[in-house]
Amino acid sequence: MMKEISVIICSKNRGASLEAAIEALSRVQFGGSWEVIIVDNASTDDTQQRAARALAKVPVPSRIIHEARPGNGHGRNSAIAIAEGKVAFFTDDDCIVEPDALNALSKEFVDPTVGFVAGRINLFNPLDHLCCYFYSSKPLSFSAPWFLKPGFVQGSNMAFRLSALVEEVGGFDPIFGAGARFAGEDLELAMRFLLAGWKGKYSPDVVVRHNHGRDFNAYRKLEGFYDEGVGAYIEKLTRDPRCGLLTRVSIGAYLARLGARSNEALERVRQGRTQFAAMLQQ
Repeated sequence: MMKEISVIICSKNRGASLEAAIEALSRVQFGGSWEVIIVDNASTDDTQQRAARALAKVPVPSRIIHEARPGNGHGRNSAIAIAEGKVAFFTDDDCIVEPDALNALSKEFVDPTVGFVAGRINLFNPLDHLCCYFYSSKPLSFSAPWFLKPGFVQGSNMAFRLSALVEEVGGFDPIFGAGARFAGEDLELAMRFLLAGWKGKYSPDVVVRHNHGRDFNAYRKLEGFYDEGVGAYIEKLTRDPRCGLLTRVSIGAYLARLGARSNEALERVRQGRTQFAAMLQQ
């Protein structure tokens, strides 16, 4: 029987944080039907045991599946293949889903033209470096031909209409995402939804708290990965025949603003574009 929402979390060797993320799901208050799918992405620690222990407290159907191929794109695609929800809701193993998040999410998908929804990401620990969050209290809408800029859709709190994923747009490109060559699997997939004619939304009522645990120095080490991922995302997008003039103009405007803020970041984006293009030639 089709459920309303499939909650999907991928994890590798982060059993303790995954256990806390699943325990938060036991406190979710949702009036509809839902399920939980945990993807063990080739862990070598006690991830599976901790997940099983925590899932026993979640009062909905749940499964643990294994994906040996590295990268959360592969893991999420494996979950999509077995998901029974009309909506696939993705969060991370270091995130706490707020109790009312699924109720708020379900309301956004009542509109049949909405293909994806991004949600609010609050910091779990206020002492963590101010990154990997999105605080806006204002609802937002996204549609083609405008370029979907980094930050608006993040893998720690995003949901997609499952039928479109399976039958039309396709799943995650496994070259993107944590554990893969480039960051940006979230943006890349959401932009494909827009190019296919779907609308996207940001809802400040769909809330998770991100316990990323990074200080400034730890984040600095990730900046190159993120910026190169933006470059790869842009390079792939500009090679799509559906990427028209207005999309290209908005990409140019984004790059101009980025360069005005940081030449270093712009250079990393350019490197990502070059590396993605070179990869296609191999």
